Amino acid sequence: RLAELRSWEREQKVETEASIKISPRLSPRSPSHDLSREERHRLEERRLKEKAEKELVHTQAKEVNRQSRELRAESQREVHTEFVKRQARIEAQREEKRRLAVEVRKRGQVQREMQYETRALGKKTVTEQQSVKEIHEYTRREQDKLRKEQDLKTTKLQDMRVKGERERLQREAKELRAKEQELVKRQETLAKASLEQQVQALAEAKERKEKGLKLRRFLEIEQRQGRAEAERRDREQRKRSED
Repeated sequence: RLAELRSWEREQKVETEASIKISPRLSPRSPSHDLSREERHRLEERRLKEKAEKELVHTQAKEVNRQSRELRAESQREVHTEFVKRQARIEAQREEKRRLAVEVRKRGQVQREMQYETRALGKKTVTEQQSVKEIHEYTRREQDKLRKEQDLKTTKLQDMRVKGERERLQREAKELRAKEQELVKRQETLAKASLEQQVQALAEAKERKEKGLKLRRFLEIEQRQGRAEAERRDREQRKRSED
């Protein structure tokens, strides 16, 4: 934009100089009485017009210079802002490097302290080592105790889940028997229906009966598995108690 304004300013200057060279001037030596009043009037108008054009060119040049100064000032402000931002980023990077260096030094100090403590522990007396051994043994016993308690809780939860599943299956079996009874009633009601409807009803009854048999067999299997699982946990619990 600044280059365009300067180019326009140069073009205006060249046009002004050309118009000044081309426009006729009234020679001061030429006798005014040789010109008619109309010619003097035209010359005066031309002189005023040239003066107005010069003033316009001068005003335009001043405006161009003002815009150029504003553009230069704006460009300088942008450069200064970018410089400030870049300096801020550099300072932030330096601060981050200093922080990382401090953190590395702290980690090294902590590592040296841990190494010193490890060497100090390695130099303990036999009595202190025995105390540490007793503490480890006590911790192991407590962990075993907590593990057994957790196993008991887990066993109870599994028993509760098995019991809940068994109750759910019993409810489903009961509901299925009720549906079978309802279906029997419907079959008795639909005894006078068409053969196709009777065949369809019989097929549904057979399917429901098969589902009921499968559900009862599944319930029996679940009960046997639950009893076997409970007996296995009882044996494991007795074995842990004996140990």
